[in-house]
Amino acid sequence: MDASTNHPIDETLFSFDDFSMTRGDFHTLRSGEIFSTFIDVWALRLTLLNTKRALGKPKCIYFSTLVHLQLDPTEQWMKNLPLQKRKENFNERLQYEISKFGNLDVNDADLIFFPVLRHEHYFIVYINTISKSVEIIENKMLPKDVTEADKYEDCPSLLMTALKEYLTAEKSPLLRKIQKLPVSYLAIPWKELDNVIDCGIYVMRHMESYKGNVQDWDSGFKIGTCVNADFLWELRVKYA
Repeated sequence: MDASTNHPIDETLFSFDDFSMTRGDFHTLRSGEIFSTFIDVWALRLTLLNTKRALGKPKCIYFSTLVHLQLDPTEQWMKNLPLQKRKENFNERLQYEISKFGNLDVNDADLIFFPVLRHEHYFIVYINTISKSVEIIENKMLPKDVTEADKYEDCPSLLMTALKEYLTAEKSPLLRKIQKLPVSYLAIPWKELDNVIDCGIYVMRHMESYKGNVQDWDSGFKIGTCVNADFLWELRVKYA
């Protein structure tokens, strides 16, 4: 995987439509925060795998970070766009990803995952149409004197508003299922405060393992950052 004259750091190792990963992208799995490309391709893979789910298993749809980034971008020129234009970009990206899944039918989705990259940190906004809730799935504990409203601001509400407007335009029956869902912040025992480099790995594992029921959730994580170090390394190797 190391770069060389014959295999430069910018060599493309994976490509599917507008998803691609270079040798340099793969290097981020060795240490440090991973590139969002990994989460995007992981989301694609999980959605495609779920189309072959066993009878009785929930229908899960996983979007890329690029969907939410249309609403809450990291680049300044995109931040300067009017909100309506950002919503239009959101609609286009959402429709594009649905079409790339083979015109996936979202109308009967049970669980919908939106991985979010915000302020150089990854987390998930997750919609559960079975338990009728919107949940924030996050590996980081809140610092002292910081509230959920302080940290996430209008992130979940803006995403839900844009999604509802999209579903309204599409005349989707999914709209009725998500019309008035409360937002909650999922309480998970392995949240920690000091780890600042593995949030992308946490997001990939949370997307892979969470099926809507905390009591039955076998994420593989334990309480305590040091305890999880070996498991996080195993996941980096696995995801490579």
